[in-house]
Amino acid sequence: MTSQIIYAESVKDPEKFDQLFLPPVGDSASSTQTPSIASWLETMKRKTGRDMTQSSPNLDPPPRWKLFLGVLRPLIEEYVSFAISRSTIEQLADETYYAAVPEIPGVWADSASPQSAREELAEVIREWLELKIEDEDYDIPSLNGLDLNANLRYLLSAPSQP
Repeated sequence: MTSQIIYAESVKDPEKFDQLFLPPVGDSASSTQTPSIASWLETMKRKTGRDMTQSSPNLDPPPRWKLFLGVLRPLIEEYVSFAISRSTIEQLADETYYAAVPEIPGVWADSASPQSAREELAEVIREWLELKIEDEDYDIPSLNGLDLNANLRYLLSAPSQP
């Protein structure tokens, strides 16, 4: 038996949907009848005013910055790598380790060991960068000659493809 994948929105005829996805209903009085998909779709159309067999053209497209994550990811990783190489580690009185990058104020991590503090700091920097990019807040400090602000402005100001 071969299986077939059919997306619900590609089936425009509700009766065809019933034939493809619902088991046949028995004639005996003791069998339970499965509600018709066609009747469910009609009920949803009355309740919501939306034809559930049609794809929704009203979905918002993803933000532009998410479209460029593939291009941005290597730049972000290069930035994080250099930031971690510039990080300072300090043992605190409670014997945990505090990690920070002097050029990036307010971004820090602490953990039980120096290595785990560095790993957490790398993750905090990644998240901080993604928030900066999402908010279009281009005051990211330049590190090792890597100016993410210029790259972001260039990428995100490029005209959209039709």
